[in-house]
Amino acid sequence: MIFIRIPSYRKVEVQDKNYTVFLIEVNVSNHVKNIEKRYSEFEDLHKTLKKKMSAPHFPPKKVLKWNHKILEERRIGLEKYLQAIVDQEIIHKQVLKFLNITNHRLRSSSFDSLDKSSEEKTTHQPMLGFTEDPFLYEASSNSSKGSLPDIVAQGTQLGIYGEDFTR
Repeated sequence: MIFIRIPSYRKVEVQDKNYTVFLIEVNVSNHVKNIEKRYSEFEDLHKTLKKKMSAPHFPPKKVLKWNHKILEERRIGLEKYLQAIVDQEIIHKQVLKFLNITNHRLRSSSFDSLDKSSEEKTTHQPMLGFTEDPFLYEASSNSSKGSLPDIVAQGTQLGIYGEDFTR
């Protein structure tokens, strides 16, 4: 599961350009990383996602971009927007790239699959167990005198079945 939080924003001044960056906390399986993105980067992501899916509401651009009230509304709107995107059934690669998430298996790496209903069929096959392995014993029963007991087989059977079937 991915959780998104945008706790703050800050004004950046580079040469003659001023812009706002939003601090994004990305929590993936309790691993938190912080990234900063400009509003224009959010806009580019939104334009890309609109072509591929029904994107959630995106906070609009306003004229008074340095007003703290407007920036706070935008921060809240962007946080809701990103969380709505990562809460979808399929997370697009562009979103993972935007959030700098690598090696994330979409929905398969989480424990959410354990919460599914019991009506779904299991994917594993039943296991068959044998009390004796014919390949562990020599061909003639007379030659087994004086040989050491198979402690691996005994230990395995004891661990799996709770009793030793070799005796």
